[in-house]
Amino acid sequence: MQKWLSVSFFVLCRVVALAVLALWISLDPGSPEPNRRDWEAAKSVIQDEFKPGDGIRIHPFWLRDSAAILSTLTVQGHAVGDVDLSLPPDPMYAARHKYLWIVSAMGRDDLPLPSADAPLEFERKISESMTLSRYKVQNSPLVTDLLEQLPTATVERWIGSGKRTQCRWNQDRHKCRGEAWQDVRVEQKEVGGSPRRCIVMHPYPDRATVGVRFEKVKFSKGILIRSGFTLEAARRSQGSDATIIFRVNGQQVASRIAGRNAWEWAPTWVDTTQHDGKIGTFSVEVSAVKQDYRELCLDAYVLSRPLQE
Repeated sequence: MQKWLSVSFFVLCRVVALAVLALWISLDPGSPEPNRRDWEAAKSVIQDEFKPGDGIRIHPFWLRDSAAILSTLTVQGHAVGDVDLSLPPDPMYAARHKYLWIVSAMGRDDLPLPSADAPLEFERKISESMTLSRYKVQNSPLVTDLLEQLPTATVERWIGSGKRTQCRWNQDRHKCRGEAWQDVRVEQKEVGGSPRRCIVMHPYPDRATVGVRFEKVKFSKGILIRSGFTLEAARRSQGSDATIIFRVNGQQVASRIAGRNAWEWAPTWVDTTQHDGKIGTFSVEVSAVKQDYRELCLDAYVLSRPLQE
């Protein structure tokens, strides 16, 4: 019996050792992790070559702590904006930029788009651990980024068919005369496994609804909305599912239920072909039976064609 246990333990150790070796090989030990000097060098190159409309993607995504060095980049006194650390690469991030920088570390080299319609314009090897490339994004389907329209949108809250209370835009958010978590604003939030630039909408107490209505939207072929609970919401046992309703010119055209603990970044496609070229309104309404920790995030884009994921 003791001999059998010894053999079993030896076999188990062999299996574990092989698994560790396979993982070590898959992580490409020949390409060490970039050091701070590499990141600073990449930052300096991007700083010198950065153009209006550029975006930055980091690969692999789990280097986000080191990549924070790039988040301090400024061009002509303005911050460069959000950095893409999503997995898989977010095609809408590429679509809303004219040029896309790819900071490839540890031998990771990936294309910026699902299609090959992004010619390489610039490439430099920073070190053994890092390569820097810039691609020109062509034929983007993006017509309007509705997140940029939030300051001029109408934001309201109401209960059932009762009176609607309008929130007021103040600096960088719609303040709804309540707690800070009730404000509707654009922030960077962890949603569905990656940091996302999105509109934060939290259902109100007493089953009240919070709604955002984008005015004077020029429609095209459709509107892509992606939504999900933030990490803080998804990990909580409190609260309930949330209902999201989408309206075009006041008429409901789609809806979905965000599960209480769902860890997702779920797409919804609203076909607006019949309104193509016309001006109208697009609304998003969020409600929940129990509002505790129901912080929902979403983005929305008017597109000239469905997105190729």
